[in-house]
Amino acid sequence: MHMASLVSNNETVFLPEAILVDRSVADHPLTLKTILQFPDIPVEHHSTLDETIRRIQKTSNDTFGTGKRNLVLTRFNGSFLKKCPGASPGMVCCNYYVVNLIKNCMYDCSYCFLQDFLNNNPLLVAYVNIEDLLKELDQTFSTHSDKIFRVGTGELTDSLALDQVIPYSQQLIPFFNKRENAVLEFKTKSNCVKNLLNQSSTKNIIVSWSLNPQVIIDQEEK
Repeated sequence: MHMASLVSNNETVFLPEAILVDRSVADHPLTLKTILQFPDIPVEHHSTLDETIRRIQKTSNDTFGTGKRNLVLTRFNGSFLKKCPGASPGMVCCNYYVVNLIKNCMYDCSYCFLQDFLNNNPLLVAYVNIEDLLKELDQTFSTHSDKIFRVGTGELTDSLALDQVIPYSQQLIPFFNKRENAVLEFKTKSNCVKNLLNQSSTKNIIVSWSLNPQVIIDQEEK
């Protein structure tokens, strides 16, 4: 992978070059908890990241690789829960829903669609207001109690690659385990499962790994 990383307990842990904090979430508990994990990493507070993005796009030959070395902590505004964007006219929808708590990925697989899809904002963005997500999910699942929801977090990132840094799973798993009409799917290439193994139950949790032949892993997955 392009950015620095370290190995802890056989898990590859993300190590950013800089942490960029949205001023509106500067005092959020998850922001503070994340920053404390990186005492030697510079922290910058911003109201907008437009200038940072333009600088990277102008000066870097690898916009995607350079951008993801910067971890952005911010707030997601609007609805977290969305229907799977893969649904198209003439196709049968599998009724899959996506939640994007992170945008971009610490990995750098050559074939990943994110290489182009996030070119307009190549920064690694994490949304800290998970309490708003849980409130939205609770309301939606309760309002539509006769419907089964399949929800995944791996559309715009690897679901678990940053879980040791920003442990969303510690709140998501207990929440979904209490629901009778919802399951949560983590899609990952990582071995960052420590937070999952520490849960008392994962009855409504699905973990899926994408696997390739070793030659593809060696040549294309970083």
